[in-house]
Amino acid sequence: MPRHADALACLARLPGSESAKKRAESIVRTITGDQTILDAADDLDVSTQRFHAIRDQALSGLIQALEPRPAGRPPSHPTPIAEADAQGSPRVSIDPAILRECARLRTELEFAFGKRLARKKNS
Repeated sequence: MPRHADALACLARLPGSESAKKRAESIVRTITGDQTILDAADDLDVSTQRFHAIRDQALSGLIQALEPRPAGRPPSHPTPIAEADAQGSPRVSIDPAILRECARLRTELEFAFGKRLARKKNS
């Protein structure tokens, strides 16, 4: 025989003000069919339209809290690129001709000093 969780007991254990818990309890009771929306609105001393708005806001928060998140711990400090993006700094673009020249020079250096550099790295 399966065990059914008591939703109202779960709400009572959670942190929060008594008024917030009372609203949550009314929302749960209307969803489960234990209470009509009119009775719930009367208990909270709000109109039925306001009760619908409160319920929609609570359910939206529930759905948002259950959205999947990236796995793992978030980085302890933002990367320099992320900081620049957050501050609205424009990105620096490098001329493709300069990049080609750097690649050409790197190739020449590897050709000229490749064996010497390889020996220093291995020692």
